[in-house]
Amino acid sequence: MWNDRDTEANAAQGELRIILNAFINSVERLEEVLEHETILLKQHKPIALYDFNHKKSHGLLEFSRAMIALRALDPAAADSTANAPLIRLRSKLNENLTILQTHLEAVGAVAASIARAIQEHDSDGTYSQSINTNGRQR
Repeated sequence: MWNDRDTEANAAQGELRIILNAFINSVERLEEVLEHETILLKQHKPIALYDFNHKKSHGLLEFSRAMIALRALDPAAADSTANAPLIRLRSKLNENLTILQTHLEAVGAVAASIARAIQEHDSDGTYSQSINTNGRQR
């Protein structure tokens, strides 16, 4: 027959499994969002960055809550079980970061070119200094 200790141990194991599943599911959902965004960016397809940012923020909140619950319940299990999914997630985050940085740099370069073109177009030379052939201001 089962005694109270067995019942408590089984309940704790069941709770740990539920929290562990929640943690793993949150990591997998974050990975899916990151993979989808990274693929679209690599293919140079238009994407709604606001939507991806919202999904990633929501996923991070869910992930944080699951990690806190897992650590509170069993710190040793949290460390050993979370290691592999976290390594995978870090890899996907790094890839996503790299491609996002590349796109941001490209946007910055385009914006600088546009700003230069506007400045050159708008300038009629009124306030710029002219230098004559002797190197003196005119």
